[in-house]
Amino acid sequence: MYNEQDVQARIGEVEAELHRLRTRATADGLDPAERATLGSLEVELDRLWDQVRRFRAGTPDADELRPTQEVEGYLQ
Repeated sequence: MYNEQDVQARIGEVEAELHRLRTRATADGLDPAERATLGSLEVELDRLWDQVRRFRAGTPDADELRPTQEVEGYLQ
């Protein structure tokens, strides 16, 4: 079970790793494994922010991440 503080801490970790990979991508390029990691982190970040929104809305299931297909399928 997670709380909003745990999720915010993970968001910070993911954002730091995304920044590192994006910086490296512009400087040296990324190998296929790093590109896959970058994509996975971007999806994880979307899921984490969805979870924060649900915590703030008081949704009963906010302590669990929603499936990737559900979060990535939202229309903007």
